[in-house]
Amino acid sequence: PNTMQKTLLITLLLTVTSLALKAQGPVTLGLSSHFTNFSTNDYFPPENWQIGVAKASLGVPLTEYLSFSPSFAYGKAKTFGSTEKNDFWDFELLSFQLNLTTTKLQPYITAGAGLSRFNAENYSSFSGGLGLNYWVTPKIALTAQTNYDGLPIM
Repeated sequence: PNTMQKTLLITLLLTVTSLALKAQGPVTLGLSSHFTNFSTNDYFPPENWQIGVAKASLGVPLTEYLSFSPSFAYGKAKTFGSTEKNDFWDFELLSFQLNLTTTKLQPYITAGAGLSRFNAENYSSFSGGLGLNYWVTPKIALTAQTNYDGLPIM
């Protein structure tokens, strides 16, 4: 990762750590897959999508049903129909999840916005997805999630 990517990752970690310490409450640790759409013309046809690298997140519940959960992904990706893979990262600082239950196995929906970098260009992005928290202890949950990321670059 370059200096900008390292700075964003450190910022994410410091932000979430400070929120977790302030809350002194539970946290979620997550991994997700995400499907990135590299088109502004049509957001939902799968032929525009690229399966991206895994995305890591660390969430802090704000209320019983709402959590702040920024995430970061880094890897190689390509647009549909291309064979060339380029560096890709996605940093969602404004990401929230709405928990549908308060049980040990907790489904949720998520939405967010952030910054992405692909093919040496920066872009704003948005995402939505579904996930599941599994509360291992009252303070720590493991999260599995899948996201749709819109990255309007074409």
